[in-house]
Amino acid sequence: MDKIVKSLIDVVGSDYVLWSEADLLVYEYDGSVDRSTPLIVVLPETTEQVSKIVKIARVNALPVVARGAGTGLSGGAVAEHGGVVISMSRMTQILEVNEYDKYAIVQPGVVNLDLS
Repeated sequence: MDKIVKSLIDVVGSDYVLWSEADLLVYEYDGSVDRSTPLIVVLPETTEQVSKIVKIARVNALPVVARGAGTGLSGGAVAEHGGVVISMSRMTQILEVNEYDKYAIVQPGVVNLDLS
């Protein structure tokens, strides 16, 4: 586990890899009734970091769950079998808004209120 944590810290920095019991509490549930504690939570800022995190998890046979705001009602952001939660909360750039064609291109951490 220490080797995995160190590898993840090398990717995103020590402030953005969570593995203490207290830090993981908020990530064990979303808007559903399902609960399960992840082994590690990682908070990337770039797509490149996400790719590196997924590769580290794959090499170590750890399941990965992507998490947006954690407000979903289906349990989709809950790490049912432990593993790595990739929290997209730092990926908040609005890349493009096209009002004419009515679409926006955003990073996965953008919440609806940011587009209002």
